[in-house]
Amino acid sequence: MHPFSDADALAHELTNGRLIDASSMFEMRVAPERLTDEFAAFIDECWKPKRAASSAKRKRTAAK
Repeated sequence: MHPFSDADALAHELTNGRLIDASSMFEMRVAPERLTDEFAAFIDECWKPKRAASSAKRKRTAAK
């Protein structure tokens, strides 16, 4: 286990990083549903396809 301050600092340094507080150090073993739901939502967000740029934005970028 790491000091909470280290985990908090790392979460702030990472793009789209987030820190999820467990209710206790045993939550993952006793009642993991809330945490695993959070993990799954984060992974889904990471793999979500990015929206294509609008045609006007593509034209501006191509003109540069």
